[in-house]
Amino acid sequence: MKARFVAACVLGTLALAVATSAEDGASKEVRIDLDHPRKPDTKAAPANKTAPAAAAGAKKDGAKPAEAPPGIEGMAIARGDRGYLGLKIENGLFKMTFYDHDKKQIPPDVAAAVLRWPVHYQRSDERTLLTPSDDGKSLTSEKIVRPPYTFRLYITLLKDASNPDPTNGETYTVEFQQ
Repeated sequence: MKARFVAACVLGTLALAVATSAEDGASKEVRIDLDHPRKPDTKAAPANKTAPAAAAGAKKDGAKPAEAPPGIEGMAIARGDRGYLGLKIENGLFKMTFYDHDKKQIPPDVAAAVLRWPVHYQRSDERTLLTPSDDGKSLTSEKIVRPPYTFRLYITLLKDASNPDPTNGETYTVEFQQ
C-alpha cells in the first residue's frame, strides 16, 4: 500500500512538472530526488511599508473614529419578532444575553433556558440549566463546559421555569462554535 502511494505521488509530481514545462513552451528535464526533501524557502516576505504611513495619516486628520454600533456578544441567534440572543462560553460557563431589534442589550424576557449538546466522552448528551445572573442582565449556567466548543446545541427558552411543558417557550437548534 505504501509503495502504491509513493508511486502515485511521484507520477503526480511528474505530471505537474510536464504540464508546467508545456505551459512555458520549453522542454526541460525534470529531476526528482526522493532521498533529499526540498529545503523550505527562507526568504521573508517584504514588509508592508504603506500601513504605518496610512495609520500616521489617519492620526493627523484629527477625525475621531466612528463608534462601533452595539454588537452581540458571542454567537448571534435571531429570535424573529423578539430580537436576538447572544450565546458564548465565558470562563467555562454558558452565558446568554438578550438583545432587541437594534442589537441593544435588554434584560432576559424568559425565566430560564435549558441547553443540550452531544459530547464524545459519554453516550448521553450533556445538559445544563441557565438561570438569571446576579446582575440580572443575562442567563448563566453553573455547569462547566468541557472543550472542544464545537457542537450542535439544542436550546429551549422557558417562560416559566417551574413548567417543563414544551409549549411553555421557544426552541432553537444551532451549530455552536467558539
